[in-house]
Amino acid sequence: MGAFSGSGRNMTIQNNSALGSTAAIWLASVTATNGYTNNTIRNLEIACGADQSTSTNSTFGIAMCGTTISTIANGTNNDNNTFTANRIIKCRFGIMTRGTTTDNNFNITVSNNIIGPTAFGSDQIGKDGIFMQADSLSFCTGNLVQFVGVTEPQAAGGTDRAGIAIGTDAWSSTSTTTITSGGYRVTNNLVHDIVEENTFSAVGINVGTTRSGGITGNLIANNCIYNVRSNGTSGDAGAGIGHTGGRGDIIVFNSIRLTGDVDPGLATSASTNPIHIGISKHSSAVTDTAHTIKNNIIYMDLYSNTNTLLFACIQAPAAHTWGTGGLNNNDYFFPIANTQGRTGGTGTGTPTFLTLANWQTAYVPAQDGASIQVDLILFLQPIYTYKCRHHSSKCFSSLL
Repeated sequence: MGAFSGSGRNMTIQNNSALGSTAAIWLASVTATNGYTNNTIRNLEIACGADQSTSTNSTFGIAMCGTTISTIANGTNNDNNTFTANRIIKCRFGIMTRGTTTDNNFNITVSNNIIGPTAFGSDQIGKDGIFMQADSLSFCTGNLVQFVGVTEPQAAGGTDRAGIAIGTDAWSSTSTTTITSGGYRVTNNLVHDIVEENTFSAVGINVGTTRSGGITGNLIANNCIYNVRSNGTSGDAGAGIGHTGGRGDIIVFNSIRLTGDVDPGLATSASTNPIHIGISKHSSAVTDTAHTIKNNIIYMDLYSNTNTLLFACIQAPAAHTWGTGGLNNNDYFFPIANTQGRTGGTGTGTPTFLTLANWQTAYVPAQDGASIQVDLILFLQPIYTYKCRHHSSKCFSSLL
């Protein structure tokens, strides 16, 4: 569907209904032997009808699932499908895939899409830019995801927001939600302005998969994330990259820049410690001996009206055995003038490691021995500018 030659999006598909459980495009498997396979949806302008600044109705730009339109409607054998070069606005979920835990979708590609408008307003994305569940060996690459969530003057109610959600779109300071799947490649995406100002959570990229203790092998690499914030309360929080579960996952060469006031003049101020983390690993499998977090740049300059709240570049389980994986070659930076900034924290409570030297004592064997604490984004900006597909952005982690 859509133009297969040339460039540009010359066809618009819009579902004007403001009702929930509606989609502009719906791919459904009817039975286990009648999946929706080997299709490409590309070069389309896509929109739904419910204004997500005032509504919480579940509308979908593209939904691939089962016999009802829902994030929990299992679809079987929806394999070898591609969604590429589309522009999607005005829906609660931009692109959503849902297989089954016993028969994952296989070889799904979500690439080079623009999901979200150029500013918050009537065309914004309500909850998730991209939400992929129960897929195997699938790809989310080269997408621009922007202006997802709700800002304080808007009427829509609060919920967890995600730019890209793999396995789960739920996030809190103690998240362990997963779904059986793995082998995702989440690479070269630009994610920005993921905002929740109604007391829930916001996360740029969230990953939560499981293979019943086996290797899930997800790769989250070369992504640029900025302007992610929430005024979370009672366990809700924010993260640039969140990891709720998965064994042998690799988080490398990502650039994360989080800045600004998380509760600017709001009736409800943020109240959870830690309120925001650059990269946060909340896996309940603390003996995941192959998990890797390396070569990432995290710039943290968030703050709150509640000056006792703290913001950390990195957080991981307290009793964690890194084994053949590990933490290293990262840049954890926060301005010294920001008294709410911290390098890291363990467990789910208040971050306690102020400096990199403090953080390097958090684990045995010690981690992050070759990591640094330098404002690389400021230092490299005059020299290098990474041009992503859609934007000029500061993505320098590949230089570490």
